[in-house]
Amino acid sequence: MQGNKPYRIILVGMLFVYLFTILCVYDESYKSNTQSISHLLKSCEEQVFILMILMGFLTCLYEYYINLSNKRIMPFCCIIFLLIGIYGLLIYNINYTEHYFFAFVGFCSILLYMTYWLVYYNINDNKRKFIKISCLLQYIFSTILVLILFLNLSYSIFFIEGLVLLNFAIFYIIKNY
Repeated sequence: MQGNKPYRIILVGMLFVYLFTILCVYDESYKSNTQSISHLLKSCEEQVFILMILMGFLTCLYEYYINLSNKRIMPFCCIIFLLIGIYGLLIYNINYTEHYFFAFVGFCSILLYMTYWLVYYNINDNKRKFIKISCLLQYIFSTILVLILFLNLSYSIFFIEGLVLLNFAIFYIIKNY
């Protein structure tokens, strides 16, 4: 991507949509005391859904140029499944089993995407080290999240979900910049 301005413009557009989405959700977080990000998203569902459609379009466009033009199908598929997971989370209420299925699809897509780049990304040592550390953190955060859910612990998963998503966002930006 280095030096290709159209890619950077798309990436900057994605960043602005992502930040605007975070601001909408953050603003809503002051109005509610929530246990998970899914609960919070339900309170501003329409805004987030519209923003995620825009984000999905920009992300698919970006990933198409970066990955499919280089015949890398796996990362593009991971992003498609991540978007399906996000849209499913926004459509189904947390009380439905489908909600957990889409959450599983989304988090697995994130892990697969990061693992793909850990294994196949040939870049300078500093980025490689960052990718390794970021993947390790993602595995740790995801393991904690799974343990909390499967052991049916009464902890709020909001913080750990936030760490998983923040880590992925930082990973994605660093990897692509």
